[in-house]
Amino acid sequence: EKDSNFANVVELWLKDQERRLSGNTFKRKKALFENTVLKAFSNRTIEEIDHTEIITIIENKALQTPETSRRLFTYLNDLWQFSVSRKYCKHNIIADIHKKSTLPTVKKVNYPKIVEPTILKELITTLYRYHGHYTTKNALKFVLHVPLRASNLVTVKWSFIDFKKQLLTIPRAEMKIKDASLGDFKIPLSNEAINILKEQYLYTSNKEYVFVTDNGTHLNQETPNRALERLGFNDNSRGRRQRLHSFRGTYRAIANTNQMAHGCSYESKEKVLDHAVGSQTERAYTGKADYIQEMQILLNWWSGFILDMVEVK
Repeated sequence: EKDSNFANVVELWLKDQERRLSGNTFKRKKALFENTVLKAFSNRTIEEIDHTEIITIIENKALQTPETSRRLFTYLNDLWQFSVSRKYCKHNIIADIHKKSTLPTVKKVNYPKIVEPTILKELITTLYRYHGHYTTKNALKFVLHVPLRASNLVTVKWSFIDFKKQLLTIPRAEMKIKDASLGDFKIPLSNEAINILKEQYLYTSNKEYVFVTDNGTHLNQETPNRALERLGFNDNSRGRRQRLHSFRGTYRAIANTNQMAHGCSYESKEKVLDHAVGSQTERAYTGKADYIQEMQILLNWWSGFILDMVEVK
């Protein structure tokens, strides 16, 4: 019957997912389903599908990208739980799959990050002298000073920026951590971060997004990564590899090393990165604690640290 048609159930599940996930995360999840399971089972009911068929799909995906196959397994398990709870099928077949023997072991690799002072100075100076596209340059300079997640950086909207208060506010629904009790993500902007935005404003003030390409869409996450590669920061063996996400690790490592210089708390350092601090119970009480003033001290120090490293010609 139509209700239990696999494509229909997936569509209903995705609608439920869309309410919970940020735009980019949802798009990636939807694309993964469209390119793998939907093609295989589009004309079947969910009740007809056997766990051995799912194993084949997961193992095929593992040959291409092991990490994606693990995510796919998690997503499929959630889909079948959703289906059972809403009576589209009677049994969660994913529970019949032996996870350890089906999924490849993925070695956790931390993001590379540049922290060695000489190389870091070269990276910062290179970005300040970069002669590529203004949006790519300003996005890379901005993330130096404001270490956002890559997905949040490229989708920053002008409506999120308060120039007068020097504050960036990103709705909680667009952040990786969706816990509504935490409130929207707020991060103070240093004078240099504001200067970078003012320069970008000259080009894109009439657009929705801050970092916009010539065709009117927001910047692709991979564009700054390609620029970093072209600029010579793609050699992990020599501690010279930097990705868009790496700026978060660079900030965190150096903020820790220079604790005496800024004197800011562990909580404020984590708040800058929008990391959850403490247990869920603790966060329920402290989640909305205002660290803005301390974060402002920390990020002003951080911007000063960066600017001191820019080598004047």
